[in-house]
Amino acid sequence: MLEHSTTTQALAVIMATFRRYLTIWTCMSATGTIANSLYAAHQVWKTRGLQSRDLLALLVEMDNGQFLDAAARAQVVNDIAAFTHVSVCATVMVIAYVLLGPPSRDSPS
Repeated sequence: MLEHSTTTQALAVIMATFRRYLTIWTCMSATGTIANSLYAAHQVWKTRGLQSRDLLALLVEMDNGQFLDAAARAQVVNDIAAFTHVSVCATVMVIAYVLLGPPSRDSPS
């Protein structure tokens, strides 16, 4: 279901269900299956050019360092780091824009 969801709203509902019933999934020993499904969904959404912080956070929470293989876990860590780097750069650019103001028409391009 995760890999086939076509909207971010559907993905958000599925992730909310996983979070809401996390204790039950754990008791059922289903967190490994869910972690692998979340990783597969992350890969699908990434190929579509979309990434979700919530999806990555839930994936790390469900995996808990137990279920993903080392390569998949390293990929997730790299994706989180790239996501964080982009967010930091965007924040710095916004702050610079606010402090410096919009460029004037006379300034060199």
